[in-house]
Amino acid sequence: MPVDQKRILALALANLEDEKSRIDAEIAELRAQINEKHAARKGKVRATQARKAVTSRARTSKQKAETSAAMKKLWAKVHKAGFTNIKDYKASLSNA
Repeated sequence: MPVDQKRILALALANLEDEKSRIDAEIAELRAQINEKHAARKGKVRATQARKAVTSRARTSKQKAETSAAMKKLWAKVHKAGFTNIKDYKASLSNA
């Protein structure tokens, strides 16, 4: 009897696992259908984010150093003119 019982339990387990995989496949299909609407809207946002990520990642250390030097030069002009922020400094340039 123990051998038959083990065989029955093994078959029952195999059947339940098959049923579970079918249910999981149906769940995945339903989720995909639900998310199709959201994916269309999010696709544009993700593409934009991907471009931004690639752009910022693609900058070399030389480019970063050039940007840093330019900003230091700009801040030196701003402080020399007696301003504490760039916005006011640029506004004074456009008024002149």
